[in-house]
Amino acid sequence: MLADCSPGMGRLDLQAVSFGLAETMQQLGQWEEGQDGVQVLFRAIAYPRAHWHIADPVPLRRLHIPPLQTVNDRSYLAPACRLAASVLAEDMLEPDALPPALLLISKVRPQDQPADLEAGLAALAGTPGGSQAKRAVIGFYRDYDTHLARRFTGHAGRIDLVTNLDDLPGKMASATRWLIARCTGDQRHRPAGEDHAVQDDIAL
Repeated sequence: MLADCSPGMGRLDLQAVSFGLAETMQQLGQWEEGQDGVQVLFRAIAYPRAHWHIADPVPLRRLHIPPLQTVNDRSYLAPACRLAASVLAEDMLEPDALPPALLLISKVRPQDQPADLEAGLAALAGTPGGSQAKRAVIGFYRDYDTHLARRFTGHAGRIDLVTNLDDLPGKMASATRWLIARCTGDQRHRPAGEDHAVQDDIAL
């Protein structure tokens, strides 16, 4: 997960994201318990000043997500993409792992210089894990820059817009189910309401 923690997100926005994440991961953990040989691993990046919010991939059964905190800086996305790319190189991936899932949650249009943003996106796409990753974006409010979100997801990705914070947990759960469904390929391992899944580790 890549989470926008710039001042434009606002305290209530970040609280809603933290709450939505906790609910979503709990639901996903309940689904995972019913599967054979499936383990979902979670890690998180907060930006700007891209840094690991959860650095090591954590199994859902041991996952505790600290509350997201505002970072007083411009909303620079490119460094977060590079940080994600650093753990998606071939030598960082388990040989039998399923494709990673990337979920971007943001409200503010990234303020990177266009060339730097393109370089950050290219660095992410240039890794084996980044090129194979299934991607989704959750953007806040109707004026969210969906064109830029599509640059992150590519044509096969998913974009959800949240117009009411009360809807955020449901949107996050739906986007996460969608990502898991596309990372997996055996119908026995699909979360309810989705179609496609396979036994193995899923890095979210």
